Amino acid sequence: MSAFSPFTWLLACLNADASDLPRPGSPLPDLSELSAEELGALWPAAYRQRNNFDSPAQRELAYAVLEYGWQHRLPALGDADALALFRQLHAWDEAVQSLAWLTQAPCAGLAGELERILTGSGERRYDDDHWARHRYQAFCLSAFVDKRHRERLNRAVAAYCENAPYAQREFSLLPQLAFSSVLALASSQTAYYHPREQDEWRDPLHLLSEEPAYLALAQALVTEATERINDIQRGAIPYVADGAFPVEDAHVIARMVRVAAWRDEAWLGALIERLLPGAAAAPASVTAKTLPSQSLTVALGHAVEGVPTPEGVRALRAALNVTRHAGINKKLARNLKPAERALAQRPETALRLGDLLPAGKRGKGVLATCLEACLWQETTFSVPEWREKLLESPAAGTLVRTLIWCVQTPGQAVRAFLPERNGKFVAADGTALAFADEERIALWHPLYSAQDERDAWQARIMTQRLAQPFRQAFREYYFYDEQQDGFHAGAFSGYQLALRPLLGLAGREGWHIGGGWDDGVLVRRFGAFRAEFHVGARLYPGVQGWGASGEIRFLRQEQRGWEAVDAARLPPVLFSEICRAVDLLVSRAGIAAVSTDDDGLPAHHREKHLRFLSQTGRIGAMRREVLHRLFAGDIAAGRLGIARNQASVGEYAINLTTGRVTRAGAPVKMDVQQEKEDAAPVFWLPYDENLLKQICVTLRTLLLSTY
Repeated sequence: MSAFSPFTWLLACLNADASDLPRPGSPLPDLSELSAEELGALWPAAYRQRNNFDSPAQRELAYAVLEYGWQHRLPALGDADALALFRQLHAWDEAVQSLAWLTQAPCAGLAGELERILTGSGERRYDDDHWARHRYQAFCLSAFVDKRHRERLNRAVAAYCENAPYAQREFSLLPQLAFSSVLALASSQTAYYHPREQDEWRDPLHLLSEEPAYLALAQALVTEATERINDIQRGAIPYVADGAFPVEDAHVIARMVRVAAWRDEAWLGALIERLLPGAAAAPASVTAKTLPSQSLTVALGHAVEGVPTPEGVRALRAALNVTRHAGINKKLARNLKPAERALAQRPETALRLGDLLPAGKRGKGVLATCLEACLWQETTFSVPEWREKLLESPAAGTLVRTLIWCVQTPGQAVRAFLPERNGKFVAADGTALAFADEERIALWHPLYSAQDERDAWQARIMTQRLAQPFRQAFREYYFYDEQQDGFHAGAFSGYQLALRPLLGLAGREGWHIGGGWDDGVLVRRFGAFRAEFHVGARLYPGVQGWGASGEIRFLRQEQRGWEAVDAARLPPVLFSEICRAVDLLVSRAGIAAVSTDDDGLPAHHREKHLRFLSQTGRIGAMRREVLHRLFAGDIAAGRLGIARNQASVGEYAINLTTGRVTRAGAPVKMDVQQEKEDAAPVFWLPYDENLLKQICVTLRTLLLSTY
């Protein structure tokens, strides 16, 4: 590597002759050292070299720079850099995307390039229909050129959207919005929004939600759309299958619902519960399996999945119950479970969940998942709202009384308590606790207390046999520490992971495969932060084989993209929860835990992995803690021994990480009778984990047969 700065070295390489370049695959400099301005200076050269197949080294460097900019820090383009870039551009979408990176208004030369791109030339000359279909992009490009182009755009949109009044009214609003908001809208998917395909940095949701004019129009249009659906349902408007709204209007209505849902606008709840079910089924007088608007129903299903509210999820469930169209039923069913999972990432809605979710196991599961997200977001509630909406709620009260809460007062130590049915609040030692209405209530996290209080809470949960809906008293926790015994960004590196179960578990836990050209990364968002877990293999759905775990990368969302942040600067609870999420992937997808000796893993890698696996992390440590409490009598009598990574009964040993049983070192297949679902459990466990249940039942079987 050259002694020059990364910027100087990259700029020289991108503009050098092929003979002066490093070999493809050579180590790259640390791109995180580049400023937004330096990225902007590199951008024209990187864009030029991205398709240079005659120079693989320059093409590789170009893709590395472009990917880093798109994924982590957007470039800042000055006049000269912008002009050099726009001279290479022809497509509207690339030009609009690049407009967002300008540091100042376009100069005269750049305005000329924008006019060239807007009008096109030769085969790229665009007709009025193209202008109207891509009206948001055309609006942005025409902002800096002759006004006759804007007049042409207005005429084209009026003709194209003649029968789409909602789309026309949204377009008429664009001059009142901040240009950055229109740019975000133009860079997004303005047709069908799909939450699993939308790039976060292209989503206009956040900027549009800060526009008062857009919110006012959203309320007006969603109200009108709901009234139209109501009129169709009661026969005031003749029913025409799929004739309630043109496709252009359906896109606009769904986008406005999504923006309002992001802000959790009070007016949206009642409207979405009428709009979505009403759009999903024909009036009762019509026997056909049709519906007023397929396009709006599907678009609203995606909108609710992407930005769920309790009312939106309930509307989605109602639409599933009333629709008679088999295809729509399948589409909405695919939206429901992701919407319920995503609702858990919005703990600000937790106070409404108790009254809105259906009774039973599923409703309580959604509430529990939402409350668990309150842990890492460190959400607090006022005492009156916590009492009314959670503690005293018929649907949520029972669940709330199984959880440990705490009072957070500035300048004072956290005071943890458990609500009891008699109305008292008791601390871990059984003493009563009182607090004022002015204080704030939050869920207790193990990091809030010292070890003796953590032990006391575990003992109290076990004594009272409180089945907590998620691990809290026995929750794994991780302190940041660069020393040997602590946890840091590389604490989970070096494990060999089976890729297929890894991706299955990662998807259920909210991770997704990283985009761009770096397909060996799992990404999960934690509010304003993001964790990237590197895996030494190319990841894609259905992948087989194994890969080596790498470091965790932490990022924080800033105005111009995602910025890397040092682990030491993360909130302690957030760092702990990210480590816990990664630990779960590593412990569940470890080769030794899920595979046999025929998994194709080379012997030297397996040996290295088993050395790592023998050093159990927090998940294994918590299993040991539960076993110590459950089998205290057998341990005291010498019938059972529990070491770092195994439990032993006579000649038998059980691995606490894998559940594997051996006798005098040889593997043993245990004939363990599984408990029936409707039978009373032999063991009461403070949290639900299949492997822990398996280990407990196996230990019980061995103890009964040995002693």
